[in-house]
Amino acid sequence: MFAVSVGNLVLWVLIVRGMHDPSDAYVAQQLWLSGIFAAACAFRSVLPRVDLERQCLWDSPLSSIFVGRSVATVAELCFAAQCALLVLKLSTLTGNSFLHVVGWLIVPLILVAQVCCWFAVISLNHLGHAIEEILWPVMVCLVAVGLWLSWGHMTTGIRLLSGVGMVACAGAVLLMLAVDAPCT
Repeated sequence: MFAVSVGNLVLWVLIVRGMHDPSDAYVAQQLWLSGIFAAACAFRSVLPRVDLERQCLWDSPLSSIFVGRSVATVAELCFAAQCALLVLKLSTLTGNSFLHVVGWLIVPLILVAQVCCWFAVISLNHLGHAIEEILWPVMVCLVAVGLWLSWGHMTTGIRLLSGVGMVACAGAVLLMLAVDAPCT
């Protein structure tokens, strides 16, 4: 996990350094959010822990459940914000007002998921994690719907990327519902 995290951070730095037009607000927001997400994942790969069982690999104040869950919360909200920005961008490109509403629903949905996760961590009750693990696939489905509804407005090259995105969304939903949700 650590090697992948370092690779992600190196790749992020290379992308930022290779940017030709850093003035594009959408691109800048996506880059900052992805950088925070990648850094948080790297932190968590160095100091892994299991929240409900109160286990951590290293005896360090940074390994505390509170610190780890806080970092995870920030990372997951950044990821949700990236997804929301994408759907809002698709709404702008297509003029689809439904996508605009969907884009604005994504972050609050994941905020509720984070509250449920914190409830589970604090109370040691797995119900919070079960609810969280249902809300994440809902968010991913919303992103897939955004890609699908904007399909007709895309160029051929972007359609290929969008198709890969929809397949990735389907795979993520299946994984979360088949593995993550039943394990909680």
